[in-house]
Amino acid sequence: MAIYSKLSNVRKLTNSSLGSIIDVSNLNFTDLSSAVLEYLNNISYNEKTNAIQGLTTLNAKYVNVANELNVQLNGVTTFNIDSQGRAEGNSFLVEVAEAKRYRHTDFNNWPTIGIAGEIIYTGVQNQRPEFGEDFIGYLDGRGWVSLTQGGPSYGLTIIQQVGSPGIPDTPASGTGIVWIGDPLLATASTPTTQDLYFTDENGDIFSLTSGSGGGGGSNTAYVETTGFTANVTKTITHALVADGIVVDLIDEDTGDRIDGHLDNYTLNTVDITLTQDVANVKIVIVSAGGSVSSNKAVVTFTPGVVGSANTITHSLGTSDIIVQLWDVTTGELIPDSFGVVISNATSSTVDITFSISNPAGDVKAVMI
Repeated sequence: MAIYSKLSNVRKLTNSSLGSIIDVSNLNFTDLSSAVLEYLNNISYNEKTNAIQGLTTLNAKYVNVANELNVQLNGVTTFNIDSQGRAEGNSFLVEVAEAKRYRHTDFNNWPTIGIAGEIIYTGVQNQRPEFGEDFIGYLDGRGWVSLTQGGPSYGLTIIQQVGSPGIPDTPASGTGIVWIGDPLLATASTPTTQDLYFTDENGDIFSLTSGSGGGGGSNTAYVETTGFTANVTKTITHALVADGIVVDLIDEDTGDRIDGHLDNYTLNTVDITLTQDVANVKIVIVSAGGSVSSNKAVVTFTPGVVGSANTITHSLGTSDIIVQLWDVTTGELIPDSFGVVISNATSSTVDITFSISNPAGDVKAVMI
């Protein structure tokens, strides 16, 4: 580049010099035009587009852009600011960002593994149904998590409901509440319009209220040893939240099974009366829940003709079952004085016959 040398060789032009030394003036004009042309070539000035394309560095105190500022890499725009102040680019790296409004656009093809700290809007087209439309962020230790719903976690912590008696308001239709409160607040044992479920990684579905579904659940039992005075009723609080229970009474001193009168059963209690004094009675109460499930069944029926079998469907998958009968009207255990005969147990049914007389009302059969 000879711009400076050629401009320095231009002699001072005056009226006298132009008239006296024609060769010198020609030389001046030649050097001047050559220097200007070389300058224009070096900055790659295009007079058709009025564009300078060859500058490597531009140092200036102020740059006034009338229309838009466009930054390109290999002919591809990577950053643009238009005359209305709107900026668009591939990435912005700043230490602190502050704005009145910050809007995410729908990012429907976000990667399985993100960058720790990034936040995206999934919109309604995302490929992860557990999020749906959401704002999600990426953590190294947990992957993508919801910023509005808490996201996946290793456990669930619930704070106990406060107040007296500490019962939340009834939720709106189509919703439900999981909560912690004082014992013995249950008002029902069997869901009628909704239930709470867990689906495991094998696709098996389990009811969290009755233990049914999938591989099934286990019975809940209550055991207590206490003394009885003859003909004095004792209320036993088992807190099994079930109105279908099987009760067994054992004299711990002799090891013998003893009979007692059972009545007034609720979801959490049952009354027991013995006709004799017994110092140490082991009370075993097993909950059968409130409906048919994988390992227990509660069926209410109206007895037919005395002496004829009432075939009850339990669908427990085994003929080895325990059957206990309750009078629905009185809430009492049906005694043997009705001539109760239990027979023909199969993997799905059992026959119950009242050979002497029928109870006054319906009968609840609890089968385990």
